[in-house]
Amino acid sequence: MASNIEDSELKDSLSIECSNCGHDNKFLSMIQVAKMTDMHPEHIKRLKSYGKLVATFIERGNYVKLDDAVSFKKQRTTTANL
Repeated sequence: MASNIEDSELKDSLSIECSNCGHDNKFLSMIQVAKMTDMHPEHIKRLKSYGKLVATFIERGNYVKLDDAVSFKKQRTTTANL
């Protein structure tokens, strides 16, 4: 799944280890999601407020799980091709 995303985006992603099983959760900032989907950052924030994109507030910012960002990008590209 990480092959769809540039290495620079993964390098700058927030990584939080799960306390139960130890797997690594990768999160992207709203700006990173906007760059990945070629959308304006304000539009990404609106989609979050409308409930169409799930984001988690961590420390001082909103972050989207890497898997959710990839599926959102995939959904956006398949919808655009219709």
